[in-house]
Amino acid sequence: MTLLPDLYVNAGGVIVSYFEWVKNLTHIPFGLMERRRRERRNQTIAAALERMTGKEFPADVRDEFLEGGAEIDLVRSGLEDVMRSTWARIGDLLEKQPELGDYRTAAYVASIRQIAEAYEAIGI
Repeated sequence: MTLLPDLYVNAGGVIVSYFEWVKNLTHIPFGLMERRRRERRNQTIAAALERMTGKEFPADVRDEFLEGGAEIDLVRSGLEDVMRSTWARIGDLLEKQPELGDYRTAAYVASIRQIAEAYEAIGI
């Protein structure tokens, strides 16, 4: 049985609080910014596909694809990104150092190393 580290599982609430705090401080509608970025990216992809194939992008999906889909909340996407990258870091550490024994210990070791790197970066 795989036990998830409490340090990792409980981090989601802290991460969401941080992103909400930043969002509120800046008064920037992050979802709208993300949508515009996706629209530009999708237009570039559609144009490249049309040039490569010599055919027009299918009309039945063109509008939805080019609009970038529904707005994605940056808080939610930020949470997902942080949680995925953190889980990968914990898993990689446990794979490289199986003597750590479990994900919980690997999470603590990864966290302590990250704190140490931050302290080194600022000269402490």
